[in-house]
Amino acid sequence: MPKEDPAPLLLRLLVEASRAFEDRVLDDLAMGGIRPAHISVFRYLGPEGSRIGDLAAAAGMTGQAMGELVGKVRELGLVEVVTDPNDRRARLVRPTPHGSEAMNRYAERVRVVEGRVRAEIGDDGLRDLRALLARTGRILSERPD
Repeated sequence: MPKEDPAPLLLRLLVEASRAFEDRVLDDLAMGGIRPAHISVFRYLGPEGSRIGDLAAAAGMTGQAMGELVGKVRELGLVEVVTDPNDRRARLVRPTPHGSEAMNRYAERVRVVEGRVRAEIGDDGLRDLRALLARTGRILSERPD
């Protein structure tokens, strides 16, 4: 019988680190009703707005699921859905002033949490972590021959 590897699975480590990071970022944003799922809208939202289909593709979701999520974020007053000036048949999701403020607070919280990580692992450690994560993403994005 093969011995079980005592090291945690890479996927588990990545997921746990990602969740913990995002939880710290969202700590103060949760008071405004922003939930982790809502970040999928903001993470991929362009400055002039984005189509729901583009948001869905970027987030790896169906258009229907993203549409429902956009509806919830819209109810919070964080985004509006408007006609695309370049294609009157299409709709754009764009941040409201309140949504832009929330996006700015989110970006600031990311910087604060990154600072906490930097304080623990140092500038070199953070640089190495970024490089290793980027490399891992590239490796896993490649299709095997």
